[in-house]
Amino acid sequence: MDLILCNIHKELNRQGKTQKDLCNFLGMAESNFSLWNSGKNHSYKKKLPLIADFFGIAQEQLLTGKASEAEAFYLKFKSLSQDTQDTILYIMEKESK
Repeated sequence: MDLILCNIHKELNRQGKTQKDLCNFLGMAESNFSLWNSGKNHSYKKKLPLIADFFGIAQEQLLTGKASEAEAFYLKFKSLSQDTQDTILYIMEKESK
């Protein structure tokens, strides 16, 4: 299994999504995912932009397994409580005026 496919599996697990979810999003049969896993088909490489959209990440993260600084910040921000997010946004808005 190549690095990109490993990263797809990691994201599925990390986000609690299934292969079926991804296949439905891409409009393809689950059997295609099995072909990817077996190495008999590499069509996922053509679908990287869509796969990245499905996960809400940059293609770079699928290629390297690493989030960009901006993505890492965003993921950290989204993990905060809504109250904390609102406070941060309020402060940022206030500072930008």
